[in-house]
Amino acid sequence: VTTRTAGFNSIDQGAMTGASKMMSMILMFIGASSASNGGGIKTTTFALLLLTVFSAIRGKSDLNIGRRRISVQQASRAFVLASLCLILVIAGTMMLLISQSAVGTTVSIEDAMFECFSAFGTVGLTTGITPELNTFSRFVVMFLMFAGRVGPLTLMMAIAEKHGAKKTSFRLPEEQILIG
Repeated sequence: VTTRTAGFNSIDQGAMTGASKMMSMILMFIGASSASNGGGIKTTTFALLLLTVFSAIRGKSDLNIGRRRISVQQASRAFVLASLCLILVIAGTMMLLISQSAVGTTVSIEDAMFECFSAFGTVGLTTGITPELNTFSRFVVMFLMFAGRVGPLTLMMAIAEKHGAKKTSFRLPEEQILIG
């Protein structure tokens, strides 16, 4: 429950094993349920990602849950959202590691990732490195908190509307590419 944006630090996060930290990061990345105040990609987005993967493995073209079909556009949006969020957290981790090493304070990649996933999920957990972060690193963490709460898809849609995504009256021919 703590890693799902509860904000209560009931155990020492820095003393956890690597596997426990990794599981916590996954849960923080998934985050809360849709329409809640929590951050992360949301549980419904994660469920749609899993459904899409399982449907693709089974060779099905439709995404079905119960007696309903989910559009391919929604699955595509879910993958875009998860990809953007993962890129954002990885970039934040890189910036945190670089800025900390620039001032002579070394932070382990595990702790930096934990800090960034926690910030993105608006969880409030830390392995204890937060007081050691320099000003730039703190701004990185604040930006991740903001992005995790507002959501990259919302930001992306705002940018797309601003640039005026134009609809075309034609479609290009479809091409099949090798995957994997």
